Amino acid sequence: MIRNAAIALPGSEYSATNHPQCKALSHAGKMYYIFQVGCFQESSSLAEEAQVWMSIIKSFFFMVLPGALLIAFAWPATQPSVETNKAVCTLCFYGPDNVVFDAKGNAYITDSDHKSRFRVLKVSPEGRQIDEWRVFPAVSGRESGPEGIAIAPDGNIWVTDGGRLRILKLSPAGKLLMSIGKKAPLFHDLGHVAIDSSGYIYVSEGGQNRIQKFSPAGKRVAVWQRPKGSGPEEWNRPETITARSDGSLIVEDWGNRRIVILSVSGQTQFAFGGPGQGLGHFENSSGLCVDHEGNIYVPDLKLHRVQKFGPAGKLLSTVSNSGEDALFSEGPSGIAVDAQGNLYAPDGLSIVRFSAEGKLLGRWR
Repeated sequence: MIRNAAIALPGSEYSATNHPQCKALSHAGKMYYIFQVGCFQESSSLAEEAQVWMSIIKSFFFMVLPGALLIAFAWPATQPSVETNKAVCTLCFYGPDNVVFDAKGNAYITDSDHKSRFRVLKVSPEGRQIDEWRVFPAVSGRESGPEGIAIAPDGNIWVTDGGRLRILKLSPAGKLLMSIGKKAPLFHDLGHVAIDSSGYIYVSEGGQNRIQKFSPAGKRVAVWQRPKGSGPEEWNRPETITARSDGSLIVEDWGNRRIVILSVSGQTQFAFGGPGQGLGHFENSSGLCVDHEGNIYVPDLKLHRVQKFGPAGKLLSTVSNSGEDALFSEGPSGIAVDAQGNLYAPDGLSIVRFSAEGKLLGRWR
């Protein structure tokens, strides 16, 4: 049940005046309904729509009386932007890409149209915007904005800045704490970032077939670069990377359509996958993540599916659009997992939230 909230909805969309706790009023020739959202169940479409409008209407005057309803007077507001499927947006993404979670369950999302609109969104576990950080300038001739993002053991956030070719360290409040690559050029093209349990930072550069490793203080301590190819000691555009609890690194070898596991010293331990549409293979992998048990999830943008592999690379299960309800319309173009084991996948201008078994849990728009 939603409590302690009031909302006004345009009267043209709902006929709710028969509800004993709803009142109608008009202003400037427009009808609004005033009601206590707490008298509706969260599962009802009316309550869900109320949550949407709560985040949109900008001018509220609340008067709270003990033991009484909350009363809201709402002036006409600008109609929110909509997607092609006509669903009203609350987060109104430009192009969500990568997602990570902090210890409180808040999500940090890189969101960019790769032209002029760039930000990191901080979103509550319920899908409500907490903050946004716009610290990424557009740089002519270069794909700008954030892409890779990771959270360090101390709770700070590391994110790539493609325009300035830097790695930024931000506090949970969005304050810039450090920048790697500002004093001297260290990167040619930035991809993704990962943080291990000791706070070491790993940065992939797909076009260079290279991964660089930095200390928590930002000092470069290792460079792993491979020839371009499909051999055991070759790469073809390493993209998404993530660290496991044992210090090993999981690498999406995107051009070879495979996943490579590196040791702490950067040596290849094993690889799995390969090009193809069959189970255990990838047509167009689009990221990876690892859960607390070490299982690896790999989305496939072209095949609209997510495959789950065990820590040793054994295929365990597949979630796809073959079920009763399609999860993905354009994606999944990435993947993330929260502390409860639920998965989040960017899908066009939305993020799909679903269980590891493939049950749809919701969509952030």
